[in-house]
Amino acid sequence: SNSFCTLLVLLSGMLRRLVSAGSCARSPSAGAINRSGSCRWQSARGKQPEETGHVWVRRLGMFAGAMIGPVVFSWMTYYDNHREIFRPEYQDVVKKKLSEAEAEDAAGQLEIVAKPSLGGPFKMIDARTEKVVNEKDVFNGKWTLLYFGFTKCAEICPNTVKFITTVMDDVEKTHGRKPEHADKAEELQLVFVTIDTVRDGPKELLQFLSRFRKDRRNLVGLYGDDDQTREMAQLWRVYFSSLAETDAEAEERKKQGYATLKEAIAANDSYQFDHSAATYFIGPDGKLRDFFFREMGKQHAVDKIGLHWDDAFGIGTGSASTKKA
Repeated sequence: SNSFCTLLVLLSGMLRRLVSAGSCARSPSAGAINRSGSCRWQSARGKQPEETGHVWVRRLGMFAGAMIGPVVFSWMTYYDNHREIFRPEYQDVVKKKLSEAEAEDAAGQLEIVAKPSLGGPFKMIDARTEKVVNEKDVFNGKWTLLYFGFTKCAEICPNTVKFITTVMDDVEKTHGRKPEHADKAEELQLVFVTIDTVRDGPKELLQFLSRFRKDRRNLVGLYGDDDQTREMAQLWRVYFSSLAETDAEAEERKKQGYATLKEAIAANDSYQFDHSAATYFIGPDGKLRDFFFREMGKQHAVDKIGLHWDDAFGIGTGSASTKKA
């Protein structure tokens, strides 16, 4: 730009004159500078170099010029490249755009899409009755602790189900003493949904639940086919590993005499599924109220259940209990 070239010329001229002046002042003899800026030397043998006060002033000027010059250059370059933003017309355009954006916000032009809630309609099979049930049959009128797992799970599932039944016992001992919560505590149920569609049926589910309560009181086991199980898991955002194998694993399976992976799993109790391990706390209206993890501790779950029953969060307690005689 023109301003950039002008600044370079001015700076070069200033530095040339200052350097010339400094050189004359440091010469072995007294020096002077003529009007053209060149030095006039006067011989003075035997005299040592002298530096007068004005030399330090020139040095200070050189230092100041070296420091200030880049700043001035940067500013002039920025101004040349962005001079339009300093014009009043540009400022008016910016103000108009901001006003239009604020008007759109005020008019509700921004679309906000809510995330879908957990839960929904499903059909599974009750292990006790071996009949098809839906979400109303399972949840309506009862507070529920819902958990997804499988009976052949080595550690996580049995430990989590034991944790849930212990929470149920403690809730009945503590919150069940309050008259307004007695029915809720007595009917609080565990619904265990198996994700193992190959090895888990009604017999396996009932045997598994009997390990934690011999009479299986308030313990419900649900199972289904591949599609039913996957659909219910998706409703509650539950992850579990699919039935998949590598080419090498398939070759090894065939060598062992199993035509399909399901046949191999059915004959192998050690086959494990990866899955999420959240416990969902559901109200008698079938809606999610809270969720727990075993790692949070038993007391945390017991206290949270009591807070929901006291409606401490202001979201209601659902429909009334439907205790049967």
